[in-house]
Amino acid sequence: MLKVDKIAIALQESKPIIKGISLSLKGGEILGVVGRSGVGKSTLLRAIAGKINYEGAIYLDHELQLKPSDKLVPGSRKIALVTQNFTENLYFSVTENIQNSLLHWQREQRQRKVNKLLRVFDLESVAHSKCGRLSGGEQQRVALACAIARSPRVLLLDEPFTHLDVHLKHKISNYIHALVEENDMMVIIVSHLGEEILSWANRISHLNNGKLTASRTPEQVYFNPKSKQIGAFYGEINQVKLNNKSFLFRPNDYQFFEDDIYRVPLAVVWKLCDFRGHYYANYFQSNASSSSDIVIYAQKELKELTLIYVREKENS
Repeated sequence: MLKVDKIAIALQESKPIIKGISLSLKGGEILGVVGRSGVGKSTLLRAIAGKINYEGAIYLDHELQLKPSDKLVPGSRKIALVTQNFTENLYFSVTENIQNSLLHWQREQRQRKVNKLLRVFDLESVAHSKCGRLSGGEQQRVALACAIARSPRVLLLDEPFTHLDVHLKHKISNYIHALVEENDMMVIIVSHLGEEILSWANRISHLNNGKLTASRTPEQVYFNPKSKQIGAFYGEINQVKLNNKSFLFRPNDYQFFEDDIYRVPLAVVWKLCDFRGHYYANYFQSNASSSSDIVIYAQKELKELTLIYVREKENS
């Protein structure tokens, strides 16, 4: 179990960036932390990894983790941090960097593990290339492979998929999910793109003004966000005011007819439509909209639509 107990960090004395954050994580869990750029997501991960000093305490499996000021070499082998900056040896080859994470393994076992990681992270074609000559996406995959090779108890991922294409994201995501389940590993992944987190995390928290919100399920943060600002991290969202109540609803959370669930009528006037491959994004005007247009996803253009029904959920 990972327990973070009221940690606080001030990079400048008068400007605290993390203000007494507490969280806990059990084996086999993945926690997503979402927030805009500059709110302290990376700083939080660096603190948990033991790379920077902080006030408060961090425990891993009931053992107090030492801060950098209390150790000769900062960090913990049980906690692996993958950042947006490449931290492996630029003058070593891809294979050599991965092997360096497995020096305590027997040679044959080590080589089998290296070969597997090269396949999983699609690095076979650059296995013998120096890391300094790799692209940003290739370096990111090397860093992930090296972190996984260390068999960490806790894996910390800082915007890990910035340079990866969709197919590799799914492939690597599936592999890490399997490791979490098989090895009871714990993962914290941070991103300013909440949509990336939805398919990853068991629980999601939002970081803002140095504080972390109570965690909720991906379904809760997507379909029932606390505010439009938070909801917008996870994709397009509409806000309307009906009968003196404010409602939030997703572009696919509506019906064309009234039933027991969808019972709030909303009059709309079609404006334009964007084709997005497997669906159409239809934009409408409505007197109930408090700010911008209303967007509705469908399998076709909805030029003739004048009335929809949205789920009756008051924005609290």
